[in-house]
Amino acid sequence: KGSSVTLKIYAQEKLLIEDTVHSAAPWGIELKGDVRQFTVRHNRFSDITRHAIGGNMHNATTHGEIIFNYAKPGVALELNQDGMAGRIHVSRNTFIGRVNIRNTDTSDGPFVLTQNIILSPDSGAKGSRVSFEGVTDPSRVHMSDNLVGSLNERVLDETGKLTAAYAKY
Repeated sequence: KGSSVTLKIYAQEKLLIEDTVHSAAPWGIELKGDVRQFTVRHNRFSDITRHAIGGNMHNATTHGEIIFNYAKPGVALELNQDGMAGRIHVSRNTFIGRVNIRNTDTSDGPFVLTQNIILSPDSGAKGSRVSFEGVTDPSRVHMSDNLVGSLNERVLDETGKLTAAYAKY
């Protein structure tokens, strides 16, 4: 077991993190401050004890997209830890674990979550399975077309593919 983060990023522009594997650590990808136009795409996370994708996300300049990732830790995604992130689009990911949006007010985001698979122990806002912590302006979080369920539901098979009951999605 590691005792640190697998990848920590500060002050980068047009950053692409793609096709990486993260495991056996407390944290996966940490997006810290002033990370402009980032893309976190097609990465795999397992055996991450804290969160797979997250970070302080300091500055309204921290914005980008999180797409096509597969995360199966305790917390799959944590956005806006310190309440200063800019626009972030989260699309077509498979998150098996908690998805948290934190400290969001009128100056943050917007955070757009669409076409994700979210299997979480939390019921979340309006059944979304997305948890809000310290969110004073929920209108800054937009969610649509996500397939959501509990960790106990057989939405995915052992290889991570949709089961026959959910194949139409």
